[in-house]
Amino acid sequence: MKARKISASAIAAKSGISRNHISMYRTGKRDMTSEKLASLIEAMEAISPGAKLEFCQRLAGQNFFAEMNSDQLSSMLFAIATTLQNRRVSDEIMKESITAS
Repeated sequence: MKARKISASAIAAKSGISRNHISMYRTGKRDMTSEKLASLIEAMEAISPGAKLEFCQRLAGQNFFAEMNSDQLSSMLFAIATTLQNRRVSDEIMKESITAS
């Protein structure tokens, strides 16, 4: 958001996710689902074309995604978000299991 000068207000308007929730996601005060991440990335792309590719490149730390088209990028981002969500759920189950023991 910062690199592309995209405001939380603009993303909120485009994604339908409140500015308050966006702030909580950014500060780690609220967990984000893969669907919400995908919505935010799509909103950034709509506001600033190329934002999705830049996000992927920053995530990968390289220009790995340069040859991908928009559909391929969307699929990749959804897979990443789903993996992150599954890890969070697994971590929570593990913590509950340890606490119950």
